[in-house]
Amino acid sequence: MTYAGHGTRTSRDSLHVIATANPQDLDTVIQRWIAVADKAQADADLVKTKLASLVTVGGWTGTGADTYARSVDVEIIQPLLKVEAAGRALATSLLGVQQKVEDSTEAAQTSPVPWD
Repeated sequence: MTYAGHGTRTSRDSLHVIATANPQDLDTVIQRWIAVADKAQADADLVKTKLASLVTVGGWTGTGADTYARSVDVEIIQPLLKVEAAGRALATSLLGVQQKVEDSTEAAQTSPVPWD
């Protein structure tokens, strides 16, 4: 399979297509991933708090309570923490991309070089 999407474009036209990434658009995506991470962390914390108030001395105890607590941890809390970590990692990676886009946009605006 051969890619021919830019086969008839000049270098300048190809670079224009590549450089259309907008730093503000990237910032919006970064903020959304941070919000996802924050929500996943808040939900995990809420479940931990509710679980701690349910499975406790003076509350529900015994092997059933212990099994339930382990199940909630494995099936709910740990996946939420994985989502939180993944969201933060993705946002951090996109910050690097955003910086490169901002740098290239600034360079293009201050150095109008004809690439044709």
